[in-house]
Amino acid sequence: KGKFQKGEGTMSLARAFIAAGSKSVVNSLWKVNDESTKTLMVEFYRLLQEGIPKNEALRQAKLKYINDNSHPTAHPYFWSGFILIGNRSAF
Repeated sequence: KGKFQKGEGTMSLARAFIAAGSKSVVNSLWKVNDESTKTLMVEFYRLLQEGIPKNEALRQAKLKYINDNSHPTAHPYFWSGFILIGNRSAF
């Protein structure tokens, strides 16, 4: 939901974190349900603690969320809004 900049596209808060020195940011593309976010992020950080690269940890957390939930909470609205920007390595 950032401001559109000609030649840059939509500017998000993630860009500010990257510019400030963050190696990576997990960003949501829309307002996401709090409960599904908690479930997804707990699994994401658990996988990171195992040393799994960030992009793979996010993918696996999304797949687990889909498998563990039924309609309507398995709908992509609840889990697909998260993306990784930046460095994918585990640490």
